[in-house]
Amino acid sequence: MLNDDDLLIGDAEREQSIARLRDACGEGRLTLEEFSDRVNAVLAARTRGQLVPITADLPGSALPVAERRRPKRLTFSLLSDVKRKGRWQVDGHTTAISVLGNCTIDLRRAAIQGNQVVIDAHAILGAVKIIVPRGALVEMEGFAVMGSRDSKVDDDEALPGFPLVRVRGLALMGAVDVVSEGEQGLEKIAARLERLPERLEARQQRRLARRDGG
Repeated sequence: MLNDDDLLIGDAEREQSIARLRDACGEGRLTLEEFSDRVNAVLAARTRGQLVPITADLPGSALPVAERRRPKRLTFSLLSDVKRKGRWQVDGHTTAISVLGNCTIDLRRAAIQGNQVVIDAHAILGAVKIIVPRGALVEMEGFAVMGSRDSKVDDDEALPGFPLVRVRGLALMGAVDVVSEGEQGLEKIAARLERLPERLEARQQRRLARRDGG
């Protein structure tokens, strides 16, 4: 006899889980990369036992986030190579300016507030490169004068519920480019998805241990 974990799920259950992930991402609980990984796991899930652990560590309703990093509003490069990467905070809007240099904005491990990120990217005799996770939804606008602005992100690969990344690019004899997770191969992404239930279980065990210890 089948138990609940073995029951097949449908589109309604997947959409509900994605909505919870989208809310958690907008509250800064998940980075954009974590959101991408978990949505892919939701879309791949076929049973309740595969689906439930993906959102098991998220609150059922909006709660205050215990710790938040100070948002980064400006990244500036002058005759230098500057990279904003790792885990950092974006509260709706940030600006990247490159003058005779290179400026990289890596959004993959960024935590955001709300359902969109707006980036003003100004490249003056320099270059601004914006890296997003696979599955990101990107809109690019602006103009170039003796320069270029280009989004290499495939709109057809956008994941449902992904927060909008809006890039307002100004390239003056420079370049503004948006790319998706260039150095990550499909094998690494698949490996991360396979380890996701194990990571969630370990996180739950640590939470229970802290509660029991308190």
